[in-house]
Order: sequence, then structure tokens, then C-alpha cells
Amino acid sequence: MTSPITRLLQQIKISVRRLCAQEHGVAAIYVALALPVLLGFAALAIDGSNLYAQQGRMQTAADAAALAGAQRLAQGDTTTQVQSVVQTLATANGANSVSVSYLNSNTEVQVTAVHTFATFFAGVIGYPTFSVQATAKAHFAAVTSAGNLLPMTVMCDDMDTDADAGFTYGATYVLHDSAMTAPGNRGWLTWNGSPSASTLADNITHPSNSPVLKIGDWMNATTGTNNSSGVRSALDGWINKAVTIPLYNTVTGNGSNARYRVCAFAEFVLLSYANKTVTGKFIRSVAHDTSTSNSSPPDFGVRDVRMTQ
Repeated sequence: MTSPITRLLQQIKISVRRLCAQEHGVAAIYVALALPVLLGFAALAIDGSNLYAQQGRMQTAADAAALAGAQRLAQGDTTTQVQSVVQTLATANGANSVSVSYLNSNTEVQVTAVHTFATFFAGVIGYPTFSVQATAKAHFAAVTSAGNLLPMTVMCDDMDTDADAGFTYGATYVLHDSAMTAPGNRGWLTWNGSPSASTLADNITHPSNSPVLKIGDWMNATTGTNNSSGVRSALDGWINKAVTIPLYNTVTGNGSNARYRVCAFAEFVLLSYANKTVTGKFIRSVAHDTSTSNSSPPDFGVRDVRMTQ
């Protein structure tokens, strides 16, 4: 199928031939004088439109590559791994060359994508090619709010096994035991105030039951081990799967009146459970943070990725 541009060129050639064949040679002169102007307008209209489209294409390439790079950084990839992902994605979106920078202690990725392409008409007036480029930045940070939470909590200090090294990714932690600060509690939570085992089992099965909690919010506790068959069955569904739990730094009350204050959020792959303990492997994850807070919460691996430019 003939393209619109090819058809336009063919029509111009036909028109020029007809005019040149006329008896009055003045027509050919007029055409010769007007042709550069006509080509200039064609370059402005067609090449200008293409330039605009290619610029938008490069912005999309830079945006997508920066977001992907920041997400991979948030999940713990090395800069070499991130570089490969960014390069592949930007190239797939049309970039001829890509440059990547890492900013703010490797929490932010800046991508510049460049695309050089041939022009249709502008070559006649000295521009055989155009180049466009676009830059985008994306960063990650610890979330200040999260939803879809498993109804259990661990003290922030329990994660800090080494005052210098902090928490350890890939390490196994006890998520539910008798070491909770509040007497009579082992870290189970209730979202609606009900302490029943059936409610707990339902909240374990359906993390979407949880509210969106922010750092500083208070969570209601439910007492005892709640080692019912329903709870065990609900936990079975999460073995070897990732879950997000809120961490706490302050507790008040005891028993069914205990409340925990949210200090951060963490991600685990549940490994096992017994009568009095639940264990999980600490991992990183990316979650959308709906909070507009500008605070810097402690980073326990659950991170939000956003565009900054």
C-alpha cells in the first residue's frame, strides 16, 4: 500500500510535469521559484509533526525505563542489573542511545533516551536527520502507609538484630510468639474489634479486609494463640507466599484491650507455623503509598516507586 507521503510526492511530480509542458515557459519559472517554498512548508508540516511524535515517543521510553529501574533498585537489584533492564526497555521503545545515572544514594534513577531519525523533506533545506531526547527520573522510598495487611505485628526493635547492620534480607524471623510486650498477646490483630478465631481466620485469608494504615496509627490486638483449625487452614494458604505486616514500636494495655502503634511495614514469605510461633523470610517489595506525607519512615523493605521528573 502506498503511503500518504509517497502519494503526495507523486502528485507534486505530476503537477510539475504538467506545468512545465505548457506553452508558456513562465509557468515553469514560477514552479521552480515556488518549489523550495513548497518543500519548506512540507518539511514544516510533515517533518514537524513527526518530530513532535518522536519527542513524545522518547519521553515515554525514558519514563518507562526510569520507573522500571527504580522498581528494580527498590527490590534490591544491583546497578549493573538495573542498567540492563533500563537499556533493554528504552531500546524497545525506540531509543538509539540511553544514559543512566544513579542519584540520592542509589535511591533514584535518571534516564536520558535519544533517538535520531531521517527526515522526509527537511533534507532539502539542510536537515537530513533530526535528533530528539527526553529525560525522566524515578525514585523509591519506604512507604508511610499500606493496606492488604496480614493481621499480625512484630516490634520494630525485633527486626534490628544488629545496631549497625539493621535488618537482614533473606533472614528468617519469628513473627508471632510469646515475646510480645503486651501481656496476654502474641501479636495477632483484629481489624473490626472482634477477638473471635473465625474473624482472625477470615482476616488472614483476606488481607484486603485490613484498613489502609499509616505510620502512627493504632491497631487493636486480639488475645491468645488462636490456634483454631480455621486459623491453621488460613495460614496454610500463605505458606511460601509473600505477605505484608505492620510493625509496631509502642504498645498500651493488655489482653483484649492492648493496642499497637504502627512504626513501619515489612514484607515476609511465610515459611512455617506451630502452636505458638509463625516464621517468615524477610524480603523486599514495592507497594503503592497513598500517603502524601513527606516524612522519612524507617525502611523495612516495603517501598513506593514514583516519578520525580
